[in-house]
Amino acid sequence: QGPCSRCCCPAPHGGEVRPMGRIDSRAKASSQVCQVLGSKTTTAGGSGTQLQWPRGGPQAIADALVRGLRKHGGKLLLNSHVTGVIEGPGGRAAGVQLKGGGQITATKAVVSNASLWDTDRLVPEQARLPDFERQASYSTPSDSFVHLHAVIDLPAHLDPQQLPVHTYYLAPELVGDTGWPTLTISTAIDSSLAPPGKQVLHAYMAE
Repeated sequence: QGPCSRCCCPAPHGGEVRPMGRIDSRAKASSQVCQVLGSKTTTAGGSGTQLQWPRGGPQAIADALVRGLRKHGGKLLLNSHVTGVIEGPGGRAAGVQLKGGGQITATKAVVSNASLWDTDRLVPEQARLPDFERQASYSTPSDSFVHLHAVIDLPAHLDPQQLPVHTYYLAPELVGDTGWPTLTISTAIDSSLAPPGKQVLHAYMAE
């Protein structure tokens, strides 16, 4: 058994957990995301399940996405500040306007990874959908949280491979609306993420 996750107090699950089954490819994109997340969540606490860490860290995931993008003819543009969404025929998104005067046209759609409120401001007022406007009006930002990233020394008698990758603190007084305190030691999986003899520690604390 390799490094795994552990909790510092019991976390009982109420009710029966049922697998989600296969994903319906005909469903709306938002529904598919919910199905995938639901499926993974229901199996996360199963016997023998381990929550691990990607080799190479989160950067490895970003690098893989970029490789896939370029493999299919896409381009990655950095330092390209978007100032607005361009409205096309019928009120559909036709591209984005860049700071400095440049434009990027869209053949099918514009996908925004900005926040709900930032996306709302980028879309021309006359093109905003009523349902989206209502969602933006009643949605509220989540509470703040703290991330700490540190490089630490490991005592000589400890083997990095025996360290838990994730440790969760689930005591009721520590759990907030944005989650619970979590410690992650990614070098328990991939020692290349830190100099020799050092370990990478990530601490997350919800308010």
